[in-house]
Amino acid sequence: MIMQIQPEKFLDRLVMELDEAKQKKQTALYNGLLKIIGETKSANMETITRRLIQNSGVIEKSYALDIAVNNRLTSLADEIRTVTGDKNESLAAKARRTLEKLGL
Repeated sequence: MIMQIQPEKFLDRLVMELDEAKQKKQTALYNGLLKIIGETKSANMETITRRLIQNSGVIEKSYALDIAVNNRLTSLADEIRTVTGDKNESLAAKARRTLEKLGL
């Protein structure tokens, strides 16, 4: 709820918690935080989205695509296009749908 009201104020803290959860292998917490970030709308989402797209995990890339759509991050078109060639076909299809939703 707090990320819907004041995302700019708490985004950095949420990213720190996300990194800590990954480092400590707290998968449930990590995935929950990814979900929250995936639903966040903020002007400051480009950096975290780029980082998640470049990550090797399917879940991270999937949430990054959600963030790109929610925040209209057309500047990440090249990164999203690279995901369209992913060996995971469902992820590649989601990337193609993301490009369509962004009008690219």
